[in-house]
Amino acid sequence: MILSNVEITNNRADFGGGLLMVSNEARSTLLINDNSSFNANSTTLGSGGAMYVVDQADVLIEDVVFNANASLSSGGAITIFGPDTTLYGATLLDIDRATFVDNGAGSVNAQGAQGGAIIAIDVQLDITNSIFNQNFVILDPSITLGGGGGAISLNDVIYDLEHGVTNSTFYNNSSLLGQDISHYIPVDSVDRVSELISTNNLFINELGPSYEIEEGTPLFISGGGNYFTNEPTDISAILLATDTVDPGADPVDLVENADDGNFEPLQASPLVNGGVAVEGLTVDRFNHQRSGLPDIGAVEYRNTILDIIVASDVHTTLETVVIAAG
Repeated sequence: MILSNVEITNNRADFGGGLLMVSNEARSTLLINDNSSFNANSTTLGSGGAMYVVDQADVLIEDVVFNANASLSSGGAITIFGPDTTLYGATLLDIDRATFVDNGAGSVNAQGAQGGAIIAIDVQLDITNSIFNQNFVILDPSITLGGGGGAISLNDVIYDLEHGVTNSTFYNNSSLLGQDISHYIPVDSVDRVSELISTNNLFINELGPSYEIEEGTPLFISGGGNYFTNEPTDISAILLATDTVDPGADPVDLVENADDGNFEPLQASPLVNGGVAVEGLTVDRFNHQRSGLPDIGAVEYRNTILDIIVASDVHTTLETVVIAAG
């Protein structure tokens, strides 16, 4: 199934406010690309403000904007479940050149919401050249546990997974645990190995640690070239010499205008040429060429006025999409 150059806007459903996909085949694929967008979709009961995908489906997302989607439960933009059996293997969520802005999960009455932008359960997550800007998790104020992943909540329940996030930008996402990313495996899974490999990512957050473990012993592995404006907790012991921890760094010294969603590095920014070489990485979020060592984050310095992709730059409008494969 392919959705190309589409706008899915202002839809509501119990689950998957904009799109619901249930795959009963041994394997199926959903491709969403070409300047598509999901805007202001929401759920009235469950998860997946923009989209809800379950079972045997790989999801490929390229050049897509998720803007102001909301879930009363988890996954403000995307909720994706892998198969509940190891018979077929884990499914894949592959995201390249996407923007997630102002998506929210939960409510003041919520007690287990996670993943302001994405919750992935037994799904391998690979993200490149993407922006996560001010996504959030809302909880009942009395809740002191859960509520993980202001941008992304990883839940590896039955699979050992290797997630990757490369050359992406995280700005002021918020949650109770892991302002940008939270990671869970069952606490009794002593022989399990699940890991997140982070390379050339920019984490700007004044609220708390960008990555935190919800439960168990998942691993954060640095591929180098990461930049943090907060003190990491669960990861500080395994950062590399090419990573930078600069608590209290002001975004105005790093990028053009973070509050307006312009994350192009300033000419004198330490982000410029601050990344490590990544095989196959040739362009940035806006499909502009990268040269030399990549800049840290989703956007490459160009010394020109950046063409910000916004949610209105689309051409086709769809109602809620329901897909049954198989």
